[in-house]
Amino acid sequence: MGRIREAIAQLIAHLLKYVVRGRDSKRDYQNREIEELAQSVLDYGRMRLHVYPERIVVVEVDELAFRLRESRRTITKVLYLLESQRRAKRTELKGLWSLQI
Repeated sequence: MGRIREAIAQLIAHLLKYVVRGRDSKRDYQNREIEELAQSVLDYGRMRLHVYPERIVVVEVDELAFRLRESRRTITKVLYLLESQRRAKRTELKGLWSLQI
């Protein structure tokens, strides 16, 4: 009976390690994806700056979501990341952000 309990405990411990490792790799993948999208947003801002030489580049969450084929939620996460890096700033209008390029 003791061997069975020990074997079950080892199996559970092994499965828990696998589940935790899977969550971490998923989180790492999501973080990498967000960072890549952040670079795409900055590239889009540079393109707009080249076409329309202004001092400030303002982007809209809905437009970015459409162009990058992502959800509004994902684009908002990307913009928050850029804001933490001081590369984007919220405007007074909902859904509009200015990029610091």
